[in-house]
Amino acid sequence: MDVFKETKRALRQLEGTTSIPVTISCDGDGYFDRECPSEECKFQFKVLMGDWKAKVRDEEVFCPFCGHTADSTEWNTEEQIEQLKQAAIEHLRSSMGNALRRDADRWNRDTAESVTRLIVENGLQNAVTAFQRCVEAMFSNISSAPTARRNAFQNLAEGSRLWLAATGKAYRDHLSEDELNRLNRSFQQRHLLAHTQGIVDQDYQQERRYPIPSWPEDRCSTTDGPRHTRSDRSSSHRP
Repeated sequence: MDVFKETKRALRQLEGTTSIPVTISCDGDGYFDRECPSEECKFQFKVLMGDWKAKVRDEEVFCPFCGHTADSTEWNTEEQIEQLKQAAIEHLRSSMGNALRRDADRWNRDTAESVTRLIVENGLQNAVTAFQRCVEAMFSNISSAPTARRNAFQNLAEGSRLWLAATGKAYRDHLSEDELNRLNRSFQQRHLLAHTQGIVDQDYQQERRYPIPSWPEDRCSTTDGPRHTRSDRSSSHRP
C-alpha cells in the first residue's frame, strides 16, 4: 500500500506553474499602490485600478520618477509582495495538509480494519483451541474412554464420535442445532485461518451449504467398533 499516495499526487500538481488568485485592495477612491522595481529608485506612487488594467501594457510599464521600464507584474510594493508570499504559503500548506490528512485517514482506516480483523481472527482461533483443550482434558479423565489419537479433537466429527463411544452421548446430544452449527462453522473457519491464510476454498464452500455435519455417530451405537479402555492403553498403539 502506498502510504503517501495523495501527498505524492499533490506534489506532482505543484511541480509546474500554479496560479493562485490574490486580491490586492485599493483605497476608497479606486487607487492602489505601485513601486518601481529598480533597486536604485523604489519610488512609490498610486494609480487608478481601472487605468492600470485598461491602459497599462503588460509587457512594459514606465516609472514616472526614474523612467525604469519593467513588466507589469514587477511593480508590487514590499507589502504586496509579502501578501503574495503568504498567499502562496497558505496555498501550499492547504494543498499538502489536505493530502496528508487524506493519507492519514486512509492509513488509520486501513489500520483499524486490519487490527479489528486480527482481533476477531485471533479470538476465533483461541476460542476453538480452548474448546479443544477443554474436551481433551475432560475426555482424559474418563476411565472407560477409548484411546484417542493425538489432536483428535481438532476434528469436530472425530471428537464427537470419541465422546459417543466413551459416554454414549455425542456433541449433538448436548448442543442445540444452532449451537452445533456455530461450533461447526467456527472449526471450519479456524482451519481456514490456520492452514489457508483465511482464503476460502472449495471444501469450505461445500461444507457451508450443509451446516449441520452428517456425522456417522447418528447411525452408530456405543458398541460399534473396538474399544480400548484406560486399563489397556499401555498396550494400545497410537496412530
